[in-house]
Amino acid sequence: MTVAAVLRQKGSTVVGVPPDATVAEAAGIIAHHRIGAVVVREPDGRLVGILSERDVVRGLTIHG
Repeated sequence: MTVAAVLRQKGSTVVGVPPDATVAEAAGIIAHHRIGAVVVREPDGRLVGILSERDVVRGLTIHG
């Protein structure tokens, strides 16, 4: 299996959030779209990072 094959099956939609989104907002988007992560993009489209379910869980564990 290739990455291309996985993307064909999943689709090509990329879901993102701005850097000033709260973790709760990002978690809601992840849950709503039933995805494992969101890309973090500046308003000009520049990629800043990726926030995953794992990041959310770790953050809640450490910071409450």
